[in-house]
Amino acid sequence: MTRNNSGLIVNGGNVVAGALAVNGDATNYGDVHASIGAAVDALHRAVESTSASPETKAKVANELQELKKEAEVDKPAAASRLTKIVEMLKAGGATIRELLAISTPLGALAQLVGSSLAMLGF
Repeated sequence: MTRNNSGLIVNGGNVVAGALAVNGDATNYGDVHASIGAAVDALHRAVESTSASPETKAKVANELQELKKEAEVDKPAAASRLTKIVEMLKAGGATIRELLAISTPLGALAQLVGSSLAMLGF
């Protein structure tokens, strides 16, 4: 059983997630896997829901695929690429509200590559 301050309780053997955020103590009696691939996919889906231009979305999709490869061998470079992606979204027409809406998958991916939302300019 895993609990966090929001009252979330997870019972079972396996929890597979792109990110697992817990405020306070957590005990896991199974497997927990955080996957860069799953986090990239979640961010890609979130980006698709923004009003960024189709051209920007295509460029971001390419950058995310490169980040997925890069993150396994060079996390600082992947973190740098993630900063570039945020700047592309800002310049490509994503609104502040949309950027805030994608902050959960963005933050999960940032943690996996050794960065943070603050380091990304949030």
